[in-house]
Amino acid sequence: MTSQEKNEEFSTQIVHEAEITRQQARYRIPAKIEIDGKIYTLRDWSVTGCAIIGLPKEYVGKYVIGKMIFNFGHFVTSIENLKIECLHNNGEFTGCRFSDLTLQQLSILNQIITAYINGDIVTQDDIITAVTKIQMYPEKPKIDKIEVRKAKRILSVILLTIFVLLTFLTYVVYKKLFIVDSINGYVDSNITVVRAPYPSHITFERRLISGEKVKKGELLATAHLVGGGAAALISPVQGSIIKINVKDNAFRNIGEPVVTILDDNSSLFIKSTFLSKDLIKIQPGYIVKIIINGNTYYGKVFKITYPESIDSIKSKPTENIYVNPYNYIIVYVKPLNFNSLNFIGESVLVRVNTLINRLGIINEKNANSFIFNLF
Repeated sequence: MTSQEKNEEFSTQIVHEAEITRQQARYRIPAKIEIDGKIYTLRDWSVTGCAIIGLPKEYVGKYVIGKMIFNFGHFVTSIENLKIECLHNNGEFTGCRFSDLTLQQLSILNQIITAYINGDIVTQDDIITAVTKIQMYPEKPKIDKIEVRKAKRILSVILLTIFVLLTFLTYVVYKKLFIVDSINGYVDSNITVVRAPYPSHITFERRLISGEKVKKGELLATAHLVGGGAAALISPVQGSIIKINVKDNAFRNIGEPVVTILDDNSSLFIKSTFLSKDLIKIQPGYIVKIIINGNTYYGKVFKITYPESIDSIKSKPTENIYVNPYNYIIVYVKPLNFNSLNFIGESVLVRVNTLINRLGIINEKNANSFIFNLF
């Protein structure tokens, strides 16, 4: 048979798209299909669907799974797990549509159609070649947009968590290396305490008030001695009364306080205790934080008292006491932004940022800057 005769023969096996409204042309290439264990003959078929002869009407409107069978004489091949939607039945055949064809199924169908149109003989090797191409070059899986958004959210949470952890670790390391806190401290000043000279009853010359100014040599009270006689209690300095330590006409034993006075020539200062290992980190002139009752103030280190050496301490056997513990240093701080007498005796925390002080970033004028208050 010549090529022209072959083309004329196979041209009659094609039902053109114009004949029936379909997505593609249907071909009357011999094939059968198995559905629910029964085998039916196909009137025609294409890569988009088929017409099944004798399929019961109750299948219309349903999806079924079928297996197309091709008998090429010397071998038989099939395409399994075809998802088929049964659309309509005209009494003779049922029009069906293929749904969700895999690349492998689509490749085999196209291979058979192309071979029949060209007049070639379909061989088993042709089918194997079609399947092998799909396996060698598989379609890239499609990623669901919802899954992409979910993955992005998870990635964002992971990155945020890493950022928070790194920030926290950086803060911990920074505080460990450059932030030094006092063990304890309190607000102090150069104050004078007027005390009872003998066991006596104290009578004030007038009603004294805390914060009141007194002059040097002014008569404050009279001590009436238990054994008879009296002694005048006068102010040894000019200043302000901080505290009246006894009620009028009350008894005071020898040396007990009567009136506490702050000298006008004195000022407040902080006496704070640090571990001796922090001595190399703190220097006079450093700007520090002063925390009193949760409120933050600022000060400047003006003096550091160093502990005595062991040799020096051991050389005083008659004293046999440690005036200052060996492993502590005393740091004196001058307040920069408070001078209230009410703070005297208050416990404080002194915090030193050694890095900012070493770099010279902080001074008395910008002590309340953002950088200093960050830590």
